[in-house]
Amino acid sequence: MRKSRHGNPKSPRRLGERRRRSDPCSSDIVPLHPLTSGTTACAEVIVTDGSTKILAGQKALVTGANSGIGEAVAIALGQAGAEIVVNYVTGEDRAEAVAEEIRRSDVRAFAYKADISEERQVQEMFRRAIAEFGTIDILVNNAGLQRDAPFHTMSLEQWNTVIAVNLTGQFLCAREAVLDSCAAASSRPSRALPARSSVSARCMRSSRGPGTPIIAPQKAASR
Repeated sequence: MRKSRHGNPKSPRRLGERRRRSDPCSSDIVPLHPLTSGTTACAEVIVTDGSTKILAGQKALVTGANSGIGEAVAIALGQAGAEIVVNYVTGEDRAEAVAEEIRRSDVRAFAYKADISEERQVQEMFRRAIAEFGTIDILVNNAGLQRDAPFHTMSLEQWNTVIAVNLTGQFLCAREAVLDSCAAASSRPSRALPARSSVSARCMRSSRGPGTPIIAPQKAASR
């Protein structure tokens, strides 16, 4: 048992509790969700345990939701009562498994394949989501990829691939969500559009060694 600053014993942290690090570039990591083996993040994390349905009636779209942080977020939103679109670009079986896991919380969920760097695919995804759910209240711009290379050897193709998904993709999804918000403003004016960034915006560090010159500006732009 740990002791707080006031000398009172504290129980170990559980899912749903808040943790904040003083050093955002710490090499320590925090597990996000028991169903996402190996998923970690150097950030403050809050996950619901499903005991309260604080998002009942809300409709959410999570990009890159078939693995890692996106999977954990999608499942947590479902546990909180939201209906979920599980976006993915590869790994259909895993995306369907995540959607099935969400449906166990007695909410609707479906998997949808779309490359968020492609405008038409994003538009079609939102059309399907709105046709199914009526609107999108919450967009979680989570999808992203990494192409590590030292700055002086990085190719333009590597640069463009990362920017297209990690930055342009966030713009395309946010724009569609805002268009839906404007259309539904009279009846449902409130929307949440979180975009996932990273401490890499401030410290160029990679788990695979040097090679994040593209990640730092992209994450900074996402902030």
